[in-house]
Amino acid sequence: MIYYIKQSKGIKAMDQQLFALGLFVFGFTLLFIMPAAQHRSWKNIGSKPPAGDAVVMMMRFMGLFLLLVGFLIISGAINVESIIPKETSGQPR
Repeated sequence: MIYYIKQSKGIKAMDQQLFALGLFVFGFTLLFIMPAAQHRSWKNIGSKPPAGDAVVMMMRFMGLFLLLVGFLIISGAINVESIIPKETSGQPR
């Protein structure tokens, strides 16, 4: 990954959009698909672990957080290039 960033001279706008799209996909998975699979497996097993609801709540929170960050990157409120240190962005020292 660092080699790719050095070769491309920083993260361009298209790379930021692809990164945000990845956050959307992973956030959607954490928000909806994984909790549903957990509930289905608990139903098949016939029991639920003591901290099961807390785990599902954390999955949903992280999914919502990733969707929010992805939306902020797409809207331009967060510039990923400003977060990455200069040593890895391909800029001359």
